[in-house]
Amino acid sequence: MNPITAKKEFAISEKEAILEELPIIDEECDRDFIKEIIEMGGGDVQVCLQCGNCTGVCPVSLKTENKIRNIIKMCQMGLKDKVLATPWVCATCHRCFEHCPAGMNPAELVIALRHIIVRQRGPPFFVVSISKNVADLGQAVTISEEISKLRKKLGLREMPFDESQRLKATRDIKMIMRATGYDKLIGIALSD
Repeated sequence: MNPITAKKEFAISEKEAILEELPIIDEECDRDFIKEIIEMGGGDVQVCLQCGNCTGVCPVSLKTENKIRNIIKMCQMGLKDKVLATPWVCATCHRCFEHCPAGMNPAELVIALRHIIVRQRGPPFFVVSISKNVADLGQAVTISEEISKLRKKLGLREMPFDESQRLKATRDIKMIMRATGYDKLIGIALSD
């Protein structure tokens, strides 16, 4: 192992050790948090053995300070406010599920935590912005002037699809958003 990698692993281990030593105050523990996670489809976190296989196979675990094993541990203890305030990243690749000896699916836990956050704090700004663009434009991002120029230079049409197809697509998208209540959940007003 090269010295740079060894030093980085030590630093991560040191942070995890600090997390292990933090005192837990009973008032911080939400006894209903596990039930809420189960209701949102996250499964039962109490089956987790804290073996760390999930963190070991996670493709983003080396890029984030907050390992999935620690997130699960905080969920087991009912530390809802800490979990929801902790920046975590998940690729939802489900490798953790494939390697869990207890049959838990940490990726489903992360999805459940995202549902809880959206219901309690509202959707992140970028989700609202992308949803509005999809409803209005039929695509996630607006086409900037620079992209239009580049498309022309490459011999492409200025817009990626013709206007009649875009109008039909946006009508269908808005119909789906209304039928599923997505527009209300995200908090966007759909035009006709």
